[in-house]
Amino acid sequence: MKFFNNLKVGTKIIFGFLIILTLMVGMGTTLLFSLDNLKKGFVFLVEHDQPVLSNAHELAKLVVDMETGERGFLITGKEEFLEPYNIGIQAFDSLLKIEKQLVSDNPSQVNILKKIEQLHYEWIKQAGEPEIAKRREAKKNTVSAEHLQEILKAGVGKNILDKLRAVLSQLETNLRAKNDLESVILTIKIAKNMVDQETGERGFIITGVDSFLEPYYAGHKQLEINLAALQSRLTVADDLKLLEQVKSLSKQWIEQAAKPEIAARRSMNTNSVTMNDIIKMIQIGTGKKILDELRVQFKYFIQIEKQLNIERSSVAKLNVSFVNNLTLWLTVISMIIGLSLAVFISRNITVPLQKLTIMTNNMAIGNIRQIISLQNEINEITIRKDEMGDIGNAYNTLATYFKEIIEDIVSVSDGLKNGDLQVSPKTQYKGDFVKIKDSLESISFNLLAVVKDIVQTSQGLADGNLRTTTKAEYKGDFVQIKDSMETALFSLNKMVKDTVQVSQGLADGNLRITPKAKYKGDFVNIKNALETALLAQSQVIEDIVQVSQGLADGSKNVVAKADYQGDFIQIKTALEAAANKLSESMAKNTIQDWLKTGQTELSKKISGELEIIDLAKNICDFLTTYLEAQVGAFYIVEEETRIKLIASYAYNQRKGLPNEFQLGEGLVGQAVLEKQKILVTDVPEDYISIQSGIGEAVPKNILVMPFMYENSVKGAIEIGSFHEFTSTQLELLEQVMPNIGITMNTAESRTKMQALLQSEN
Repeated sequence: MKFFNNLKVGTKIIFGFLIILTLMVGMGTTLLFSLDNLKKGFVFLVEHDQPVLSNAHELAKLVVDMETGERGFLITGKEEFLEPYNIGIQAFDSLLKIEKQLVSDNPSQVNILKKIEQLHYEWIKQAGEPEIAKRREAKKNTVSAEHLQEILKAGVGKNILDKLRAVLSQLETNLRAKNDLESVILTIKIAKNMVDQETGERGFIITGVDSFLEPYYAGHKQLEINLAALQSRLTVADDLKLLEQVKSLSKQWIEQAAKPEIAARRSMNTNSVTMNDIIKMIQIGTGKKILDELRVQFKYFIQIEKQLNIERSSVAKLNVSFVNNLTLWLTVISMIIGLSLAVFISRNITVPLQKLTIMTNNMAIGNIRQIISLQNEINEITIRKDEMGDIGNAYNTLATYFKEIIEDIVSVSDGLKNGDLQVSPKTQYKGDFVKIKDSLESISFNLLAVVKDIVQTSQGLADGNLRTTTKAEYKGDFVQIKDSMETALFSLNKMVKDTVQVSQGLADGNLRITPKAKYKGDFVNIKNALETALLAQSQVIEDIVQVSQGLADGSKNVVAKADYQGDFIQIKTALEAAANKLSESMAKNTIQDWLKTGQTELSKKISGELEIIDLAKNICDFLTTYLEAQVGAFYIVEEETRIKLIASYAYNQRKGLPNEFQLGEGLVGQAVLEKQKILVTDVPEDYISIQSGIGEAVPKNILVMPFMYENSVKGAIEIGSFHEFTSTQLELLEQVMPNIGITMNTAESRTKMQALLQSEN
């Protein structure tokens, strides 16, 4: 306590605030650390577990798609039925690679994925490829069971399933946009249920064995469950409408395709069996065994991942509870410590102040004797080494001094009252109390008159009355006081008038006004200060005017030229900052306007229902000219591996140069294969030339930019220019490529639809 009392009040307050601040910093650090761990846990759940489970279901669906495509081909012998098989093989490998990366922190899950990859490879090599090869050989012979073939070739089931897949794809896209991962998984499961039904039905049609219908019945049952679960989660009218389409199409497929085909196959079982070699190969069950093992591994992988998800969720919930309790306890403890510290510091300061206030009030009412009666309390305060001790000592000194002054005044007053003009103060007077001593000693009438005259003159000056004059009769040396006062009054009057006229000139905006009075002595500093201030303000204002005019005219290089000093430096800094920001803003606005104009103009060029070639020509012409390039070419991807030139701008076809490329062939083929842009800045002299009526030249820079739709490359644009492509030009191309991909895909779909309608007519 003694140590604390010896600290200064400011130190005590700072000490208290430091303790509270330390508690707050400690609490904040602890909470931030806990919240960071909590955030990492939840981020891991969202960005890891849900994608892993979703990808696992998608992989299982791809396996079923491959099996469905293979069986569809075995049934019909048509190559188009192999489309799910071929697409599934490509998508399976890439998705499995992504899944491995996601679970790379879990060796056991990685091993399961490796086993799944091996089983997938074995199924393709031991079942898929041999059975497909066998079916292709069987196409050379006459196929029996004409009735079943006619039903299958009608393609009723395939058309319904294609529509169903399109509806499910749209529904999945809507749900992914809303980040509803659980609904996305249910959508994938519904697609898998439909594929299971189709797989079982096609397996039965191929073999005629009822055991192959097990996936058909199980898929139908699970489909009803998943449809009900998904319907309970959907709230948007468009999504519910899509779900009703899914229900209707699944029912149509069962009634119009599955049941008639199964009935036809059962009728076929009573007759002689065809495609015996293929059926015997399938009945061996090699592919079925591998796929059954593959499904077991998928089920085991998903079960483990779900268990890990549950465990991580439990840990996250425990962390939430821990953070809540920790926050509560840290808050309560900090409040208790802070309140206790505040009360302690407050009483340490307020208790001595209350005592001093009481003693000061007693002294104010003339109770000087309290100094003796309260000496012990005064000593308790004065022994302290802080500001309270200083105040106590000052109060004790002041009270003692007042007591001595009062006693001396009483003594002198009693002497004057008794006619003793020789009486004089005996106490040592200090500061303004000397006036009391002078007043006591100056008891003569003349002195009193002089004092009164000085007082009235001084009061006039204090009130701002520079016309006040001395009125008393001064004698002897007091005449010098009168002369000095009159001289001072006259000089002050002149300087005040001069200062007023300078200030008035400044107020009126006249910066060329100058002091005119004659300043003497230290008053010369006032004159110099006025002249310096006038000059500085004039220079600053002129500079501000020229900078402001430059900013108003939109000049980018305007700078402040005057020598700014003191607080005027802030004006200079603000002016320079405004000029810099204006320049930066104008540059940024120019770039953004250029980008937006390019996008808007391109949108106009590709709007409407244009043919693919016309659309490609519009895009190629616009981008080449807008980027100030000199040559351009537009390519589209046909049959997945062939790239064809369909439009160009100022392109001069050279002999021997192809208009078509394969994936990985040339810059165009490589850009399409990698799905990345390729920029060449040192083009060979014989690569390509740009011709005009008066000559030709070689572009120095070639840019090949692929455009995609839903991660599928639809084509590429090649642009050649004499100048290097700027970052802004590349940014424009990056922004418009997705729109070009969507537009080309739409045009391609429209063309296919028109061709389909024409073929039906």
